Amino acid sequence: SGSGITTGTLTVGIPTSSIDALHIWNGWSTACELNHSLNNITLEFFSGGLSVGSEVLTVPMPDGSGFGFVVPFSSTYSGIDEVTIVVNSLHGGNEIGIIELGFRAGISCDDLTTTVSSDEICLGDEITLTATSINGGTITWDGGIVDGVPFEPLTAGIHTFNATSDNVDDCSFSIDITVHDLPIVTASADNTTICIGDDVTLTGGGADAYVWDMGVVDGVAFAPAATETYTVTGTDINGCVNTDDVLVDVIALPIIDAGLDIAVCDGEPVILNGAGAGLGGTYVWDGGITDGTAFTPVATNLYTVTGTDANGCENTDDCRFFCGSYSRM
Repeated sequence: SGSGITTGTLTVGIPTSSIDALHIWNGWSTACELNHSLNNITLEFFSGGLSVGSEVLTVPMPDGSGFGFVVPFSSTYSGIDEVTIVVNSLHGGNEIGIIELGFRAGISCDDLTTTVSSDEICLGDEITLTATSINGGTITWDGGIVDGVPFEPLTAGIHTFNATSDNVDDCSFSIDITVHDLPIVTASADNTTICIGDDVTLTGGGADAYVWDMGVVDGVAFAPAATETYTVTGTDINGCVNTDDVLVDVIALPIIDAGLDIAVCDGEPVILNGAGAGLGGTYVWDGGITDGTAFTPVATNLYTVTGTDANGCENTDDCRFFCGSYSRM
């Protein structure tokens, strides 16, 4: 046939259920030798009347009669009961070529019986791979894995594990295992140093759900009774968990002293001095009184001082002035 001419379509019944290559042989020409003449061969595979795939092959005409050669398909086609073949010549001239076509039966084997504990795990988890042969073959896994023995993948990512049998009638087996990295969980407090009686709010980050120890609820304020280290467990969308902790330092309140209750005569000036707030502490009196500064009480009265230490923690105490008598509160 001439160049670019489709020579015809042939429907062929296939006696085998699995094919993986086209076999070409016994080619010759009635006009001239078709050495290395190229042809496009399009094949479409059917099973039960439905197309299950196709192949487009560029193949040379065999040089004269002889055994020919095999052109592998890109896939193995199973359950095939019909194939259509279209041959399109790519060589010139009017010569007539004759070839014989056949199909190579796909290689069959027996599947291994396999058990995979999980195909999706978190870093640090173990997995167990098990395979057995119905033909009595001995199974070998790559990567040093021992059949039926738990092991721990060392890195996150998709890992492929392969099993083979020493029995030629057994198929090989391959499994992809997804190993998720652990979330980077963070534990934080709105204030890591507080005064006793004050509230603090703890919040987890880096995951999707958080559980704190000691009854703490994520994002809900509470008043710690003492200095504690709190641990949060964070769980991400893959079910992988990690932990972090935060120290909350609870400072005791200063013991403030307003001084002794005293008796004074009307019009006599006095000085009030707070104590107990420590270095850097401050004292604020009610009634407009300034700590350490003289003033004259106008009547018997109770005076209260608020002392604040360097940590910002505060407490109070009071004293009373009497005219003409003394009493200790």
